[in-house]
Amino acid sequence: FPGAPIPASSPVTAVLKVSVTASAADKTLTSVQVNFSGTGFAATDLASIATGTASGVALYNDAGGTAGSFDGTDAVVTLAASPNWTPSTTNIVLTPATPVALANGSATVFYVVIKTSGTIANDDRIAATLPVNGVITSDGSGPTTAFVANELRADTAAASIASISGFVGSPTVTVRFNKPVQKVGGGALLLADSPLVYVDGGVTAQ
Repeated sequence: FPGAPIPASSPVTAVLKVSVTASAADKTLTSVQVNFSGTGFAATDLASIATGTASGVALYNDAGGTAGSFDGTDAVVTLAASPNWTPSTTNIVLTPATPVALANGSATVFYVVIKTSGTIANDDRIAATLPVNGVITSDGSGPTTAFVANELRADTAAASIASISGFVGSPTVTVRFNKPVQKVGGGALLLADSPLVYVDGGVTAQ
């Protein structure tokens, strides 16, 4: 959805889904160009550019267990060289080290994914655009009209407690935060994790 939050130093996040259908056998994907924009956006909002999974912008093949959805089982497309931003712009061209085979008569799906840097500023916006003829194959190029994905919003502000409630005599309280939170490393919070520390308020009624 527009304005979906993305944290600093984010995991890989798909921003574009590219579906390519070849008209004949032996056709391959040559490259994918992506343009980035958004309020406050700068190339440094994304991790350093590389040829594989560590890259701030990468290309994945929908080869995983869940067809049509980007997940952890999809395969990164290794790039020919570490691409870079076009000088003075926020355009980037992803060129596979080995042209990727396309299915004849049926769609082959790719994902353009990003990883944010640790220095992205809170509320910076990231919008990815697939420009006209930004997808180049040995069978031709497309799309015929540019496609602009929903923008993402950098959310780097620390979570804060919105409210605390409980009942007299109860050993538990309910703590609500102003945004979704989770345990570092994933999983459910346990009492032994000591996620919250109670400090005596210094008054009689506690």
